Formats: sequence, C-alpha cells, structure tokens
Amino acid sequence: MPNMFTQMDAVCHRFEELSVRLNQPDAAADPALFRKLMREYHDAEPVVQAYREWQTAQDHLEQAKALLEESGALDPDFKQMIQQEISEKSQDVEKLEKMMEHAAKAVVIGGGVLGLEAAWELKKAGVDVQVLEAAPILMGRQLDENASDILRMFAEKSGVKISTGVSVEAVEGDGHVSGVRLSDGQVIPAEVVVVSAGVRANTALAKEIGLDADRAVKVNERMETSVPNVYACGDCAEFNGANYAVWPEASEQGRIAGANAAGDQIEYAATAPTLTFHGMNTALFAAGDNGKNPNLLYKTAEFKDMGKGRYSKYYFLNNRLAGVIMIGDLSDMVKITEALEKHALYKDVLG
Repeated sequence: MPNMFTQMDAVCHRFEELSVRLNQPDAAADPALFRKLMREYHDAEPVVQAYREWQTAQDHLEQAKALLEESGALDPDFKQMIQQEISEKSQDVEKLEKMMEHAAKAVVIGGGVLGLEAAWELKKAGVDVQVLEAAPILMGRQLDENASDILRMFAEKSGVKISTGVSVEAVEGDGHVSGVRLSDGQVIPAEVVVVSAGVRANTALAKEIGLDADRAVKVNERMETSVPNVYACGDCAEFNGANYAVWPEASEQGRIAGANAAGDQIEYAATAPTLTFHGMNTALFAAGDNGKNPNLLYKTAEFKDMGKGRYSKYYFLNNRLAGVIMIGDLSDMVKITEALEKHALYKDVLG
C-alpha cells in the first residue's frame, strides 16, 4: 500500500503540473501539444479525484476515532453514533483504496508511436501501464523486427508492460472502466484505457456522392478524387494505396489540393515517411523504406552496441539509401535525412 500512495502522490504532482502547463501560451499555440497535454490531464483526473476523496474520508475517520477516545463518560447513544460513523468511514476508506489500486493501472490499446507516447507519459505519472498490440511487433509500420525487439526491451526495462499479438474483445466496467477483456478471456484490470489503434477514414459521405474510396478517398498526384474538381487530402486521402495519416504529409497534401482547386497545376510527390520518438529512456528515428516491400531486394547494414543502448540499420535499393532506423544515438539524424533525400550511394553513407 505505501508504494501505491507514492504513485498517487506522483500522479497528483503531475496533475498540478499539467494544470499549469495547459494555461501557458506556448501550449495553447501548439494544437498538437495542447491535445496531448489535455489527454494526459483527463487520464489523470479520475485518479486524482479518487485519491483526494480517500484523503478526505481518511481524515474524517481519524477525527471520529479521536472523538471516541475523548468521549469518556459521554452517554451511550453518542458513543454509538460515533462508532457508526467510524464503521461507515472505514467502509468508505476501504472502497476508495480498492478504487485507487485500479486507478493506478492503465491499459493502452495500440503499440504505435502515439500509443507508446501515451504509455510513457502515464508511466512517468506513476501509473502501472500495459500496452496491448494486435500485431506481432511494436511500431510495425516504421520498424523491422530487430528494432522493435530493442524498443520493447527499453520499454520493459522502464517498467511498461508490453503484450503483442493480442486481440481486444471488450472494455469492461459498469459506470466506470474496470478492465480490458482479451479474446482468450483474460481480463486486465484498469481504471484508465487509452485507445490508440490507428486512423480509419470515414468514407461514407465520399461513397454516397460517388467518389472512389478504399481505405480512404483515392486521389491522384493533384489530390483530385475520381470526380473532377473534387479534392481530398490529409487523413481522409489515399494516394498510391497509402493513407499516411501524419501531420507533415497532411500539410503538404493540403497545400497541393488548395493550389489545384484554385486553378494551379501542381503535383504531389510523396516524401519519405519519418518518425521520431522520445520515451522509455531512449530515442528513436525511422525514415524511408525500411524493407517493407517483399517484392524488392534490399541491401542492409546493421550496427548494434547494446552496452551503450545504440542500434542503427540502413536499407539500400540499387546501392542507394532508401531507409534507416536509429535507436539511442540520434546525433547523425540530420545528416542521414539529407542523405535519404538525395538517395545517397552506399559508399557515401557508410564509407
């Protein structure tokens, strides 16, 4: 129990930090940061509320016990009233302690970058966190198996539990969340559940008006849909079979779509998808094509120094840099990004 109270104090401290941070001008000026802080604030709020209710109930219980000890020769009816108060407050304290045991537990559904960022913030707030990922590896869109295993090692060393290859059946609870049930029947207790299982475009309206859509609304290099002069971009757009659903791509697609809708003739060129992640006591950078196309023959170079927590892997197509994964040491990130943009030769990248 003392460890739980230490966790509760840490959650309350983080909650107060978030209250201040959300009112600072730089947070309000950055929508992505504001949403991230607000999600963390809402996740912590029920935990803090339960802890404060417990503290109040505990204070009332102690006051009632002290009053009983001081009552001396007071009449029996008054003593009975105090004893009844003690009994009720003891039940309140026990109930709230059970709630807090669960409140100190969170489940994050989704082992992508947003899910892991949420898990790390909860862990830093003193919450016991478990990540559930349906795929066999973490960050499967950006990492290969080796890099994912290393990231998982860092996560578990940091105290974040990871379960891959699992299927979520339901979120359980009556009035409030009590746990997450898996397809095998196992129930993982939790008071907080964060769902970060990817982006799915709502294509209903697009299909109703006759636009061609699959995972998202299909567009050409001008961001034009199958209906002339109707454009789509960002999370709702699918270009060459890909729905990127990341801010840099959405911004660039929006620029192209807006210009062409206004009469320009500008074509969109997909850039190498990039990812940076800071958490689990490490840092990660992934960019470009990291061996995801089974029809292509990649040349790779892998470097590992787990004593220093460093890992890097380079992917080449036709002897030119196509993708990279770096964990731990990101000091060469800018240089490698420039090499990717130039499709640098193997000898120029690795000497």
